[in-house]
Amino acid sequence: MTEWLLVALGVGLTIGTAVFVAAEFSFVALDPSQIDGDARGARRVRRA
Repeated sequence: MTEWLLVALGVGLTIGTAVFVAAEFSFVALDPSQIDGDARGARRVRRA
């Protein structure tokens, strides 16, 4: 029972790490103009 719990914990931590790495890659890949909007002061952010 303990072995399966450790395996499940390892798999869960690996999946959690993958989620955070994917989120970090998405933040790095963002263009700052997509976050801030146009220089003209557009209210809506342009969609990629």
